[in-house]
Amino acid sequence: MFFSLAIASDQISRVRPKGKADNKVDIACLYYLPFCHVFVSADNLHKRVVPLFLRSDQTFVDAAELKTDLQKLDAYYWALPEEVKNTGFYKFAKHPPLDDSFLVTRLWDKRGIEWREQVSKADPPDKLRDTKIIEELKRISDAAKSSDPNARLSIEDTVFMQISRTVARKKGKWDRFGPEVK
Repeated sequence: MFFSLAIASDQISRVRPKGKADNKVDIACLYYLPFCHVFVSADNLHKRVVPLFLRSDQTFVDAAELKTDLQKLDAYYWALPEEVKNTGFYKFAKHPPLDDSFLVTRLWDKRGIEWREQVSKADPPDKLRDTKIIEELKRISDAAKSSDPNARLSIEDTVFMQISRTVARKKGKWDRFGPEVK
């Protein structure tokens, strides 16, 4: 209904330049709004229309602004000492910097998650706990029986299911894990 009214009142153009998606397709993206906290787009129509439909707990972010902030985050983390970077970004970049000059930090703050408190209460590493977890995962993995991926198993015959994936050690220029992770 909004689209029809906006077209009828010439608030939205009836035609788009060649090579651009139809305005109807752009408006259809608004169906995702109820399911997101942050809506990112570079589309001019979205920039004008999305703020009209946002709830108070939602944010619209211009894609160019996010891209700039991500480059700023990359530079921030890249400036860390080598010994920190060598631990892998899953250790040193679990959360954005505490500095709220970063858009990503402000978005995390807006979500209401108490992430800043969790950072200050970080549990110290527990080698014994980690070893027990790894041993249990290895026990489960060793006990797993391969099955035909096309076969259907009954719930009674299934104690657990394991899906294994290989994760590349690097993502672009970044090490994901420290050298202690195999």
